[in-house]
Amino acid sequence: MSPLIMARLTWRQRICAFIVAALACLFVSAAPAHAAAPTNDNFADATEITQLPFSETVDASEASGEPSEETDCNGGVASVWYRFTPDEDMSIRAEANDNITFRTVALSVYTGTSLDALTLLACGSQSPLGYFSPQLVDFDATAGTTYYFRAADFTGALGTFTLDVEELIRPVNDDRTNAQPVGDLPASVSADTTNATVEPGE
Repeated sequence: MSPLIMARLTWRQRICAFIVAALACLFVSAAPAHAAAPTNDNFADATEITQLPFSETVDASEASGEPSEETDCNGGVASVWYRFTPDEDMSIRAEANDNITFRTVALSVYTGTSLDALTLLACGSQSPLGYFSPQLVDFDATAGTTYYFRAADFTGALGTFTLDVEELIRPVNDDRTNAQPVGDLPASVSADTTNATVEPGE
């Protein structure tokens, strides 16, 4: 307010003017600060995974969607992207886990070269823990092929979540065609089924 206008005001009007100005400053300073959008908010800016195992925790509360972005695997619009190109054939396990706000993260895997020309490879499935549990994706990857991971909101909004990607060392008899002979009966066999997978149609 200019000195000329202030000079024409009564002392009560001046006090009111100062109070209004002080309250305006208070509300401006108290306005909530919004987190920046994740750097991998768009498909073209997908975070490159250079080696396995990989683990990253990201605040995706300000993630958004793109006009031609698909919402597969029960995923919503808000999403972030990652990409990985293996040097050799391997089995991969990816897990998306929101253990802070306990929102389920919809995880999907694609191949392709552009957002409008992607092929859905796999959808995440919930672990045996049930609702609000981590989303798991197991798939076989081919050397030289780039795979895109999309982590999207499942229950209305993304929060802070962790994405883990690792090479999956499967049991030698994971597939039916590689079934382990039992031999003579009676027989006792010990096995580690931690990284066992499900075959199509099994």
